[in-house]
Order: sequence, then structure tokens, then C-alpha cells
Amino acid sequence: MESAIKTFVEAFLRSAKFKDNIPEKQFQKLMDDNLKNIMSETDVTSATALAEIRKGVEEKQDGKVNFNEYMSVLGYLATKLSEKQLESKEAAPTKTEEE
Repeated sequence: MESAIKTFVEAFLRSAKFKDNIPEKQFQKLMDDNLKNIMSETDVTSATALAEIRKGVEEKQDGKVNFNEYMSVLGYLATKLSEKQLESKEAAPTKTEEE
């Protein structure tokens, strides 16, 4: 888990060029380049869907994403992924149901 957290921080800092925030287009690229599979698994498959999530967590509504906002988006995606995985596990038949 430590390496995942370090990866999140480093990805943000690289994209932000070691500034406090990431412009909207750069944020979109960061997410597309690094989280495309998770986004597709959570139904966040379009730039429009991601923009809506970003706007929902953006504190200043300035078109830029700071680190806290970035982490909120990651938290949202993690929650959605967890829900999807629980749904699929609940929908899968158990051994006793198959017999």
C-alpha cells in the first residue's frame, strides 16, 4: 500500500510540475494515462464524466485541481471500484448454489 500512495503523490507532482495544482487538461491526461482501466471498470469512461466528478470536488471552481481535490477524485474512484467488485461477488453463484 505504501508504494501505491507514493505513486499517487509522485504522479500528481510530475503532472503539476511541482506546483500546487494541475490545469484541467493536464489532470484529464494524468487520469487517462494512469487510471484508464479503473475508470472503465467504474463507468467513468468519458472526459465528460471525469469533468463532472472533478467539478464536484473542486473547491475553488477555478479549472485547476489541487492535491486534496485529486485525492478526492481518487477516493471516489476507489469507492466506485469497491462497490462494483462487491456487486459482482454478490452476483456470482456460490458453490452451494451451483450444486
